[in-house]
Amino acid sequence: MGKYLTKSLFKVFLLYLIDTLFKPIFSIFINKKVPKSIKKILIVKPDHLGDMILTTSIFKHLKDKYNEALIDIVCGEWALPIIENNPYIRHKFVINVAFANRKNLSKIKKIFESIKTYFSSLIKIRKEKYDIGLFLRSRRGNLISLALLGNIKYTIGHGTAGFGFLLSNEVKWEKGKHELEHYLELLKPIGIEKAIIDLKPQLFTKEEDIAKAKEFYNSLNTTSKIAILHPGAGNMVKTISIDRWQKVLEILISNGYYVVITGSKSEENFAKRIATKEENLTIATGVFDIKSLFEFFKLADLIITVDSLSAHLAAMTEVKTLVFYSGVSDINQWRAVGSNITNFKIYCPDSPCEMKCRYDYACMKFDVEEILKQEL
Repeated sequence: MGKYLTKSLFKVFLLYLIDTLFKPIFSIFINKKVPKSIKKILIVKPDHLGDMILTTSIFKHLKDKYNEALIDIVCGEWALPIIENNPYIRHKFVINVAFANRKNLSKIKKIFESIKTYFSSLIKIRKEKYDIGLFLRSRRGNLISLALLGNIKYTIGHGTAGFGFLLSNEVKWEKGKHELEHYLELLKPIGIEKAIIDLKPQLFTKEEDIAKAKEFYNSLNTTSKIAILHPGAGNMVKTISIDRWQKVLEILISNGYYVVITGSKSEENFAKRIATKEENLTIATGVFDIKSLFEFFKLADLIITVDSLSAHLAAMTEVKTLVFYSGVSDINQWRAVGSNITNFKIYCPDSPCEMKCRYDYACMKFDVEEILKQEL
């Protein structure tokens, strides 16, 4: 019963009961053999932006192994910019799973949108008759029902959100592994055996993305080293307090850095509250999209951010990056991976807490002065 990724004992019991009752029934007609000919592969990953960045690391290996196969993906519409121009992906089917939907909508509207996009994509998926289905989300909202309804010959995934009996191959989940290692667990049954070092996320930018980043960089008109602060996150529980960001800003400027605060347009007020200095500072919230932000990251001398998309983008550069990691997520599973990344984490007995905190978010009360004293 320890295989389920939820802390709710009621949910664990309910999932265990369902799996125990239905597994013998479904095992009779679920195909358990890998198809001899693999011509179409469907990846199911309806997660957030950072998760999709990690997912891009497996596309090339799938294509290398099955070079004649067509590879399609199921994702939320918010993740489409990550796989735009990706040469390994043919079709993109949008399903906006309610649990991952961060639009400013009511829960009812999110559920309605989830159902609407699900059935719209299901019709298209069934027509494709996929040989392999890879289910890469390990928690609720994993769309594992597509393993039954999607007309897919052979399906692989983890049963950590229940209903693993719908899969052809329910791969055992091993605690303490990075998310990339969990992807490798799912690739192994179809003959792809790699190490985590082989998985390199890819973002395919355009010339205009590079040009936009360079133009902005040149507009700063400074000879100082550039430090980027990217303080926001999709879940703002993951960020440090404004007074700590202000201290980071003060230390950077006193050490001769020109600081650029980046983020989405919605994070502009947050950035302005941090920006107590007027010199050697520019607020660039809402200036960049994901790809031009990635190109701008490459031009910096230092990046300081939190556990979010920005950390995974920074990991794809060679720029020294400091990441303040919250206790919301499991650092073993979700940390940004790169030789340029230094993750900072404060121990909390409840971590990963999934935002239900008993300790007044003590996990984000970093001694930023001490950290920067050691790192600058």
